[in-house]
Amino acid sequence: MYIGTIFLTPVFALRGVAIAQLIQSLFILFAAFIFILKVDPFNRIKYWKWSNQSFKELFNYGYKFQVVSICQLLYEPTTKLLLSKFGGLALLGNYEMASRLVNQFRALLVSANQVVIPVIAETVKTKTKEYQLDFYANMNRLVLLFTFPLSALLIALVPIISIFWIGEINLDFTFSMYVLTISAIFNIMCGPAYFSCMGEGRLSILVYVHALMAVLNLVLGYLLGLWFGGYGIIIAWGSTLTIGSILISVIYTKKIGLSFKQIFTMNEKWILILSTFYILGFICLFSINIPELNIYIKSLICYVMLLFYIPIILKNSGIMSLLLKVKRR
Repeated sequence: MYIGTIFLTPVFALRGVAIAQLIQSLFILFAAFIFILKVDPFNRIKYWKWSNQSFKELFNYGYKFQVVSICQLLYEPTTKLLLSKFGGLALLGNYEMASRLVNQFRALLVSANQVVIPVIAETVKTKTKEYQLDFYANMNRLVLLFTFPLSALLIALVPIISIFWIGEINLDFTFSMYVLTISAIFNIMCGPAYFSCMGEGRLSILVYVHALMAVLNLVLGYLLGLWFGGYGIIIAWGSTLTIGSILISVIYTKKIGLSFKQIFTMNEKWILILSTFYILGFICLFSINIPELNIYIKSLICYVMLLFYIPIILKNSGIMSLLLKVKRR
C-alpha cells in the first residue's frame, strides 16, 4: 500500500491511492489463498465440493453481520448531526476530540479481547460445556481487572489532557470525556459476551440490540436535545451505548445459564467497588460548584486520592497475579 501510493500518486493523483488499495486487496486475497493451501496439504482445489449447509451457515452469519455494521454506521453521524443542530459547532468540535481519545482508549482493551473469537469458535466445537463457561468467566474477570483501574486513571487525567490539548480546562471537553468514558466502561465490559456471540454465531442477539441502539440514539438524542441542548445529545449517546452493552451481556449470560454472581469473585468485586467510588467521587467533586475550591485545588485533591487508590489496586491479589504472569513472560 505504501510503495504503491508513492509510485502511483504522482502519476494518477488521488486515483493512484485507490489503485494502490486495489493492489493491496488483491495481494491479500492471493496470499491468503496460498497460505490456506500451505497450512493444510489436503486442502486442494480438486477436493473442494459445494456444500449447501456450509453456504447457508456462512450466508446467515454474513448478512446478520452486515446488518450490525449498517446499524453501527448510524450511531456517529446521528450524534454529530444532532450535536450540530442543538449544541453548535464549538461543542461538536470538543466532543469530537473527546470521542477520538475515548475510542483510542477503548480500542486498546477491546482489540486485545477481540482475538479470542476463533478460540471461542473452536471451543464450542471441541470442548465441554463446563470448559466454555469457565473460559467465558475468566474473560470477564480479566477484562474487569484492566478496565476499571485504567478508566479511573483516564478520568483522573481529563483536566490535564484538557489543558494540554485546549489550553484550559474546557467544560464541554471534560463533560464529553466523563460521559463517554463511563459508557465505554460498560461497552468494554460487554466485550466477552459480544465476541462470544460472534464466535458462536449468535448474531441475532447483536442484530436486535444494535437495531434498538440505532433507534434509541435518534429518539433519545432528539428529545434530550430539545430539553437540555448539546449536553443532552451527549448524555443520549452515552445512555444508548450503556443500555446496549448491558443488554448484550445480560442476554448472552442468561442464554448460557450463568449469573454475574457466579462469574466475579471478591477480588473483582473489590476492584469494581473501589474504582466506582473513585470515579464517582472525582466527577462529583468537579461537578459541584464550591466557591472556596477552584479547578486546580479540586484537581490536586483528586490526585491525592489517586495516590491512595493506586497502591490499593496494586495490592489486589488478582492484579498481583496478573503482574506476576507478565513478569515471568
